[in-house]
Amino acid sequence: MVTFFEYRVTSDWKETGDIERSVGSDTQRLQRVLIREKNILIENCLFGVDINPNSVNICRLRLWIELLKHAYYRKDTDYQALEVLPNIDINIKQGDHYWELRACDYYNEFEKPKIIYPDIAKERRFTLDTEGYYLTNTAYFIPSSDKYVLGILNSKLVFNYYKRVSSVLGDPDKGGRMRWFRQHVSNIPIAKADDNTKKKIESNVDQILTVNVELKADTSELEEEIGIVKESV
Repeated sequence: MVTFFEYRVTSDWKETGDIERSVGSDTQRLQRVLIREKNILIENCLFGVDINPNSVNICRLRLWIELLKHAYYRKDTDYQALEVLPNIDINIKQGDHYWELRACDYYNEFEKPKIIYPDIAKERRFTLDTEGYYLTNTAYFIPSSDKYVLGILNSKLVFNYYKRVSSVLGDPDKGGRMRWFRQHVSNIPIAKADDNTKKKIESNVDQILTVNVELKADTSELEEEIGIVKESV
């Protein structure tokens, strides 16, 4: 068994710089190897989730103790500080599911009405989700159910603008796919409309959503009207 590596500082240490080591140099090298290898294992190979927060804390503590058994004071700090230990919190999490290894601050937003859209598309494909769908990294959402915003995002004017600012796979005017990244979508300029214009767009959006859901019919005429209304704002 390797004991904790100790240093005993003599009273004249500041003058001479001499430090008496209670354990030989071979053990010192061994401790450095052990803590380095255990750091690598803990940071890259150990991951866990437990529904009980107390179990999570106990697990973290056990890992810390395991590392501290081989900790040593660093020479570059004049033997005043221990070797830096890894951040165990990022690997050991409290949660209900195995995929909750990374904290998510907006889980509740998935279950609310929201505007959703795909990552890659050749045209505007924003729609309203009222069913509480959860999305992966191939789709994004805007935490809003504003139908005026939804109508504007699907308008021809915004589409023509977006083709000139987004990343494009191919020619956007010939069916090329655009990347609908958040940093581009969040910068789309949306003008404030008067009440009558806003209500008109919201009414058209309601009709399109109803027709799409219930009849799966062609809504191009209503969509064209939204584009006309938008261009007149």
